[in-house]
Amino acid sequence: MILLGDDLGTAHIASRFGIRHIPNVQRNEYGTPLVNSLFAQAEAAAAYSVMGYANADIMLRTNILDAVERTREVKWPALLIGRRWDIDVAELWDFDTPDSDECLRRHLEKYGKPHDRHAMDYFIFPRGLWREIPPMAIGRTLWDNWLVWKAHASKIPIIDVSAVVSAIHQNHDYSHANGARRGAWHGPEAERNFALLGGFDRIFDLRDATWQLTPEGLFPIRTLPSVVRRFTHAAAVRPLVRPMQQFKRLMQGAS
Repeated sequence: MILLGDDLGTAHIASRFGIRHIPNVQRNEYGTPLVNSLFAQAEAAAAYSVMGYANADIMLRTNILDAVERTREVKWPALLIGRRWDIDVAELWDFDTPDSDECLRRHLEKYGKPHDRHAMDYFIFPRGLWREIPPMAIGRTLWDNWLVWKAHASKIPIIDVSAVVSAIHQNHDYSHANGARRGAWHGPEAERNFALLGGFDRIFDLRDATWQLTPEGLFPIRTLPSVVRRFTHAAAVRPLVRPMQQFKRLMQGAS
């Protein structure tokens, strides 16, 4: 595990739990860490070929480990993404107790609310998947969409693991962002991220997954909405392929 950034408390947590800490990451003029710096430094420090990223406000249950192993057995390399669940966490969560994972499951079932399919807060991916990530500001929208678009354009299978992975998002305010929530979503950093994204047709999210991992196994996604969405996004991932040729390939199955 690697913690990145020098936010208050990061060094203390890293020291307490023996986690590798990389404090110096590139930031923009607003002090926001840049995605390209985060991923590049993590990849340089990583010891394994399978990597994962999660936002600092995300708690993951142990079922994510099973999802990774199951995927690697049948389809790898791939990009694993999933839906998050929003929860109010009023006190520190004790992960040292033997039943902490089960307690988290019960808490999620009782209080969790599923977020929409636009937000992506964790990624499991092969080391070296993304080269030359744009200098997008973390947490200012669209950087996650770029990652999914790029994987799709690179013909990497995108697997939705929402059905088998519990990703818990701790609700919070946006006091850390310049201009609070509106600034994070519509301020100058968000506008710059959109420019770096390269256009609306590159806003890829969970709806663009080509496979789904369920308790029963891994299956291609061939629903009508998914096929239509892939067809409309064809120019964003394969601009030199004529639309009807692309539609024929999509109808033959998920790539």
